Amino acid sequence: MGGQIWYYDCYDLRKFDPYQISTFLDIGANKGGVSIQARIFLSSARIVAIEPCKEVFDFLHNHIMCWGGNTALVVHAALGDGSTMYMKKSSGTSGLNKFFTEEEAKQYGLPRLNPVRSKTLKQIFDEYSVDINNPYIIKIDCEGGERFILDQGKEAIDLIQGSVQTVMEIHLGLGGSAEQWSDFAKCISDTHVVREGLFNSYPKHDLRRKFVWHNFYGFQPPKSRHIIEFVRK
Repeated sequence: MGGQIWYYDCYDLRKFDPYQISTFLDIGANKGGVSIQARIFLSSARIVAIEPCKEVFDFLHNHIMCWGGNTALVVHAALGDGSTMYMKKSSGTSGLNKFFTEEEAKQYGLPRLNPVRSKTLKQIFDEYSVDINNPYIIKIDCEGGERFILDQGKEAIDLIQGSVQTVMEIHLGLGGSAEQWSDFAKCISDTHVVREGLFNSYPKHDLRRKFVWHNFYGFQPPKSRHIIEFVRK
């Protein structure tokens, strides 16, 4: 989402009081734009930024530490199933890389490049001491890696339901099916309002376009990428 983050507040952080949030968990931190935004808007929050691509991670580490000081923890890891994963490098924007398990790499005929250890959502919370007893926010943008949450059952659902807010990019196809995510959203809707972030239908060159959160009514084809927000009721 690149330059849209600051201009449109696509992760919906400005609405929080600076001292309201204890932890901001940034899964798929890329070069740290959202983590730095969280550091500014959520001034008392502990930042945990997780990035699987080593090249991008090295940039992130230097970038975020200039802003975050000792309140930022920067981790080289992927969201996954706990196994070693391998990178398929993006041919486009830096940082939009995809990661695959050993079994998936065999299935797609991919070389074993840039191995990184993956962690389930519960492992991330446990290993990096995310405080579930105080308000926390989760941001997940990992180019299809969100698919692993679908297999993590009640553990993942409980952690998202425990959040004040969770914002996820969902990439249908590699990131899971519309049916799977619809079922997941229904589970979370017991405790959270579910909304989708959409741009007004202005031409791309028209600066009047704005990013707006709408009530979520399901995944509408043929759109494959969705930005979904779960906000505690």
